[in-house]
Amino acid sequence: MKERTDWAHFRLLAVDMDGTLAGADHRVTARTVGVLARAERVGLHTVVVTGRAYPTALDVWRQAGLTAPLVTCGGALILQPPELRVVKATFLPDDVVQETLRLGRELDLTVSLWTQDAIWVTRQGMPADVLATVNAMVTSTIESGPRAPVPYGPRRVLKVMVGADPRRLDEVADDVLSRLASVKAARSMPQFIEATPLEASKRQALIVVLDGLHINPADAIAIGDGDNDVDMLLLAGLAVVPSNAMPGPRAVAHRIIGHHDREAVAEFVEEILQSRGN
Repeated sequence: MKERTDWAHFRLLAVDMDGTLAGADHRVTARTVGVLARAERVGLHTVVVTGRAYPTALDVWRQAGLTAPLVTCGGALILQPPELRVVKATFLPDDVVQETLRLGRELDLTVSLWTQDAIWVTRQGMPADVLATVNAMVTSTIESGPRAPVPYGPRRVLKVMVGADPRRLDEVADDVLSRLASVKAARSMPQFIEATPLEASKRQALIVVLDGLHINPADAIAIGDGDNDVDMLLLAGLAVVPSNAMPGPRAVAHRIIGHHDREAVAEFVEEILQSRGN
């Protein structure tokens, strides 16, 4: 860490979960939670900014005693715990949902549709299993009904994902991204491409949170590893990526820290707190 950095002026950490805050087992360690709690107590607030649904992010929020809103579903859903008040929900156009389902059928990919309280998948298998594990939620196979997502039911869709073995996704990624060019689509994990409304990226959601907390983006540190984190990293005063980050985030980073599976975020925040005398 550079000695000339004025760590005292930073007021907020915006942190991605998968590939960043969480380890390879998709869990956030007790050490990491404890460090975030220390930071919160001395006025360095953490905003969890994740593509996940809210349950596991809420667990971190509670355990670390956080106070700021949660950014979930890749920025499409902002919630204020503990009551989970919806700060902002932004939904995908129905035609984008239909197009994602079409490309899933044509390219033999698993499609997931995310509503405010459920993750629906076109079929069970590896991508659905990963989503269930990461989000600590049951993934339901899509069927028509009163709780089903558009176009099978009335629930509007916040986010879509297409999933496959990473090598297969490498083969079709350009095609998928071109067909989802009308929305914010990016590779979020090796197995997934996700798409959110243009106005509901992690960056846009973080702007909403910062405005609500009266914090200037220059006073925020953003940490993320995926292509869907790049715009958020560019917004913050300091852009930090773990050593396992994709090429896109690495290209815009001010700092590269350790590997996410070795508690890199905890180590980084501990160094900040030590530099601040906390």
